[in-house]
Amino acid sequence: TTPGRPFHLRGIDGPIARCRDLLAHARENQWPVAHIRHIQSGHLFNPDLPYARFVEGFEPLPHEMVFTKSNLSCFSSADFARFMETARTDQVFIAGFNTAMCCLSTIVEGFHRGHRFSFVQDASLARPTPHADEHQAHVHVTDVISLYADITYTGGVTGRPATTT
Repeated sequence: TTPGRPFHLRGIDGPIARCRDLLAHARENQWPVAHIRHIQSGHLFNPDLPYARFVEGFEPLPHEMVFTKSNLSCFSSADFARFMETARTDQVFIAGFNTAMCCLSTIVEGFHRGHRFSFVQDASLARPTPHADEHQAHVHVTDVISLYADITYTGGVTGRPATTT
């Protein structure tokens, strides 16, 4: 979310606002919420640096799950993998950043493990590639994700119009 940082995404304000809407909706409806942190040594995901903190406004509440992953897929967290094997839910929504890396990796690995996720397309965004900006890359990767997950939008989850900022 911080301009100038590696992995900063231009145009992230709208998707971040929609992630806030999703989180608020989940909390209002007392849905289980899982927060995922990517921590590993190095300059990007180093736990000793301030950028390893949760984005302001997305800090977990005491009763919410927190999983720490060390690779792109959330399944790189053994605790997350165990949770998914024992979870008793038909509906798991995935939203966040980066569509082309973490979201795609988690969805494909989950598919191979027998899970079917719903990807919240408008509450996510992808890194640019040499051939596409953030939004174009996101559209292309979402097409690939649609082979492995259901595609939905914030309004389809919350039942109310999504924040458009």
